[in-house]
Amino acid sequence: MADIVLTAARRIRPQSVRRALALVFSCGVTCFSMAANTGLDAAATLEGQYAARNVECSVPEGRNQVPCDPGTEDCLLLKKVDPRHLKFHVHSTQRNGIQCEVEGVAARSGDSWIYSETDRSTRDFGKGFSMTVRNGRLVFQYLEEPDPAVHLPSFCGAQAQIDRIEFALASKQPSYRGMICGNSVGF
Repeated sequence: MADIVLTAARRIRPQSVRRALALVFSCGVTCFSMAANTGLDAAATLEGQYAARNVECSVPEGRNQVPCDPGTEDCLLLKKVDPRHLKFHVHSTQRNGIQCEVEGVAARSGDSWIYSETDRSTRDFGKGFSMTVRNGRLVFQYLEEPDPAVHLPSFCGAQAQIDRIEFALASKQPSYRGMICGNSVGF
């Protein structure tokens, strides 16, 4: 078997090897995005802890809005349940310090992970959002646009929205037992 590999390696032109290596080493986040959007185990690829400074985060100071303290970060925990499901917890602080926070299990659907609230006792029953990898970022988007007449967007307090949340895939930290995010008890 080793002889076959060596013989095949000798037949490859050096330019092809350099081109292939350049492609592999330059791939970075793009390959990570492709893995998250292909038949590879996307749940395992995405599993981990993410953090990001939310540019929407502000608090009132007198009559003005000022950015939140530099240490204020949005966070996301993702844990693989199986190849088609991710357990998640997301927490985001936005305008006036209002928060979005939700925990659940998202199911794979095409290139996205879909979450729909199934608890009939909550005001968010039947509402949902998707998490999709786009341009090296994990982006949240409502399945249906929030009703402007409703003062509390789904999964958030007033003046905050889940579709303002995104995380760079490069910010991912490995998952570990007892990960904590926002008011999560960890998982």
